[in-house]
Amino acid sequence: MFDRYGPGLHRFFADKARDVADDLVQQTFAACVEALQSIETGGGGKSFRAFVYTLARRRLIDHLRRFSQPTRAFDPLTTSIAAMMTGASTRVGRQVRDEKVRAALAEMPLDTQLTFELHYWHDLTVPETASALGVADGTVKARLSRGREKLRDLLGDDFEPS
Repeated sequence: MFDRYGPGLHRFFADKARDVADDLVQQTFAACVEALQSIETGGGGKSFRAFVYTLARRRLIDHLRRFSQPTRAFDPLTTSIAAMMTGASTRVGRQVRDEKVRAALAEMPLDTQLTFELHYWHDLTVPETASALGVADGTVKARLSRGREKLRDLLGDDFEPS
């Protein structure tokens, strides 16, 4: 399980909580083991991969809530990583284009960023992404559509939709 999901989980956490990414990966695996009994085995519409990223998202949000500004409640629908981690630079990927895209995503609300990452970089389907985020398929589609528009605005000619 670690070999299969570990690298993807580490990438998932690295852009948003680099200093504790390894810890969050371990916490996700621990939560996964604890929750194995709750996983539906009869094709209940949620893949194991979506289940793992559901747990990862919960670990991330719990972590970010612990470190958010006490005067403002953390809301993953409206709070970006850039707003929480002032001074933290986005360092991902080796290509300039990837750096620009990830920087632009970091300016978006966390749930929009997570939707993009799960769907495009972790190759979850729309239903799997919806399941991992605990939202409807239509919500994922709407976030992807609005997110692509925002990326076009932020990146201009550098944006190439996938």
